Amino acid sequence: MRCASRAAGQLFLARHYRCFSGQEICPAPLPTVPDDYDKRLRVVRSRSGLSQGALARRIGAADKAVVYQWESRKRTPSPVLWQRVLELECEPAVCQVNTAALLVSGSGRPGRIRVSSLGGH
Repeated sequence: MRCASRAAGQLFLARHYRCFSGQEICPAPLPTVPDDYDKRLRVVRSRSGLSQGALARRIGAADKAVVYQWESRKRTPSPVLWQRVLELECEPAVCQVNTAALLVSGSGRPGRIRVSSLGGH
């Protein structure tokens, strides 16, 4: 195998990889998909009120079958798609519901709080 010069490598990249110029660089490092990804995914989906199909559209997955396969542990999400799930998890509506779940009623059990009551209106 021959080694190419730096100039030859740059010429090759310029000639054959033009379609990738200007493409956004992936943020590094990507998150590691946790072992309990199926449970966390179900929690995020239920708290945000999304169906499997709606979640797939929001994060750019192929379709609802992919989300079903993740939730049933038949497939593991890629780190790129898991990053999008984490971003969805931190959207205001979902974070507010997460905060509401931490509130405790007088009986020592988690209280029931309507999402509409979180807005302070």
